[in-house]
Amino acid sequence: MDEPLYLIKFFSEVQFAQKLVDCGELYMRPAEYYIQLEYNSPKSKQGDKFEGACSHRVGIAKGVNHPIYCMMQIMSGDIKKDATGRPFVNISSSLLKDFFPCPEDGAAVIIPYQEFISRLNHSVFSGSAYAFGSVRYGYINSLEALKYLFQDSSMASLFIKRPEFSYQQEFRICVSQDLPITPKEMKRSHLLVQLGDFSHVAQLKYYRHFVPDDEGYRLYLS
Repeated sequence: MDEPLYLIKFFSEVQFAQKLVDCGELYMRPAEYYIQLEYNSPKSKQGDKFEGACSHRVGIAKGVNHPIYCMMQIMSGDIKKDATGRPFVNISSSLLKDFFPCPEDGAAVIIPYQEFISRLNHSVFSGSAYAFGSVRYGYINSLEALKYLFQDSSMASLFIKRPEFSYQQEFRICVSQDLPITPKEMKRSHLLVQLGDFSHVAQLKYYRHFVPDDEGYRLYLS
């Protein structure tokens, strides 16, 4: 199977995008956060009540206390060229609406895939097991799938989402670490890791760099 060429991370605020560029900061929330996000903000497609689901029929989930980090993956077939030969990818209007609630404040960071994953190792995650890869899209309906996912130890249930999310073309990282509950807020904490300086390979794109076209927006890769 082909691997991605680029990864794109969308941010609602430029300051957080800059942290990814400058020091490779990953702010990893528990999967549980995104479950609650769908209930609390039903119009937001960042939330998904079936995160970690072992079945889309029965309310059984696994690994929802684990931290995850989500990005958009760009495959070779996603890259187009304009009349001058400049490469770009199309970003749907729906996706920008999901991640840029206030467009003028939003930003995106583009990082070459191999540069990014080469920084991932056990020491980054304090020795915890981790997994990364493409999210698969489909429904989990069979009893056999439920049994497999519930017994599986590879965090596979965190890499399956319903088909309606497929336009997000998601790549994600999952860490096998149960995040504690913060006593003050009574919510799961987060995991903060740093992969190092990406400024020599990353591209920081502001909302003004998204060019409207017939398929949503163009985001140029150079």
